[in-house]
Amino acid sequence: VTDDGERARMLAKLPEIEAQTRERMTAAVAAKDKTPLPEIIRDVTNSVDGFSETAKAEFFDVIEKQPLAYQGVNAIFKSAEKKSPIRRRSSSGSTTTRIRPTRRRRRCGT
Repeated sequence: VTDDGERARMLAKLPEIEAQTRERMTAAVAAKDKTPLPEIIRDVTNSVDGFSETAKAEFFDVIEKQPLAYQGVNAIFKSAEKKSPIRRRSSSGSTTTRIRPTRRRRRCGT
């Protein structure tokens, strides 16, 4: 995005755009929907207010040129959720970390 002010507003809204996009991607994977990622990003970005149509158009030009995919790549798409530790706050306010248990692999017997 060429306009500095518009770029700053768009960057401020990026966490919201990312959260909504990830939610829609997860729903599409669960429903085995074949919606292309650029289309999801376009829909989510259009639903978020705070920046101009010109900024959106410039952003969409970049998105359309990038090779983006999330379908058929579950190992990559969901790896962050599976590998990251769960962080929770204890009643005292400190952060505790619990590593998610890993699945045991079966060994082929001989």
